[in-house]
Amino acid sequence: MVTVWSVLMLASAVVALTLATGLTVAAWGGRRDGLRTWALALALQALACGLLGWRAQWPVLWVTVGGGMLASGALACVLAAIARQQEQPMPWGAVVPPPLLLGLVLLPWHADLGLAAALVGTVLAGQCAWVLWNLLERRFALPERGTALVATGLGGLMATHTALAVAGLAGLPDPQSLLTDPMVLIPGVLFALASWLVATVGFVLLHSHQGRRRSQVLAALDETTGIANRRSIIAALDRDVARAIRTRLPMAVLMLEPDLLGEDTGGARQDGESLLCSMVELVQNRIRSQDIVGRYGACELLLVLPDTSAQGAARLAEQLCDAARDLPPLPGGTPALTLSVGVFGGRLEPGDSWDQLIHAADQALEQARQYGGNRVHTTATLGRMAHAGMMTSSHATFPTSLH
Repeated sequence: MVTVWSVLMLASAVVALTLATGLTVAAWGGRRDGLRTWALALALQALACGLLGWRAQWPVLWVTVGGGMLASGALACVLAAIARQQEQPMPWGAVVPPPLLLGLVLLPWHADLGLAAALVGTVLAGQCAWVLWNLLERRFALPERGTALVATGLGGLMATHTALAVAGLAGLPDPQSLLTDPMVLIPGVLFALASWLVATVGFVLLHSHQGRRRSQVLAALDETTGIANRRSIIAALDRDVARAIRTRLPMAVLMLEPDLLGEDTGGARQDGESLLCSMVELVQNRIRSQDIVGRYGACELLLVLPDTSAQGAARLAEQLCDAARDLPPLPGGTPALTLSVGVFGGRLEPGDSWDQLIHAADQALEQARQYGGNRVHTTATLGRMAHAGMMTSSHATFPTSLH
């Protein structure tokens, strides 16, 4: 005989299975960022609903113990999916034990519907609370719509399972009414299904936001060195120039180039990327957290130093040159890395712009090269007339567009 309970549970199973299939297809071949794990959670929930929907066809032991373990496993997978999405270590201690322990506890009490409901509701509500804590622990300072929706869905599931536990303990009015009374059954099942849907939509939003953030980060980085690319370092310089003009604090810019990459030395060019990466590591180990280094050209690095005088920038440049000379030779006898550095530093005036600073540092770098390389050349002249069109602009120094 088909009952309201059977129809609702089977409908819930179909909805959950459909969502699981869709998420699996969407995540196929992608990163392990939790989407497939969430799909597994939905599949387990679908199995639990299907088993409960056809409870008349199965032994009570299978329905009670199996349904409880499947529902608990679904929430365990939700916890695992959130851990993957947040790129945290997998919390195996909170993923594996709950379904197994619930199954063991239900074995001797599976025939007592009221007690079984209380046990299942308590464990599932506790799992929901634990998942909520892991979700929100690192998100209070950065609220997102996806996080809010997942939290709302999990909160709804926790409320549903808590009500199940209370009803099982109180026997309202009879444990069998949990499966037969439409006034209890229909709102509970629909509310649980809606909670799963809201949480799933929220997780998909989180996945989408994470993908966009990852794309933005990759778009801002140079593939070879892992530092800011040309567009990003110019944007950072433009921002810091505006700040320096507003605060009247000095700032400095360094343009660095490995001498070997500036020469047509045949085999040395094959080591170009290695030398460039060595220079990046050398710079990153000696700058402050507020300083920014980026790849400006094929073999040029641009270093932006806020709140730094020309003297301070020159000292840093000398330290970088000394450290470069101390690097061991590359395999094959390639000479040790040496650097030419152009430095501009000083206070800026209203109307000064990022391209003028780059031009000044680039001219200083050219002077360092002309004197034989492996040296630092400093200038305090910004060349403000250049911005008015008195100098011939170049594509390298004055890019016509950042797009």
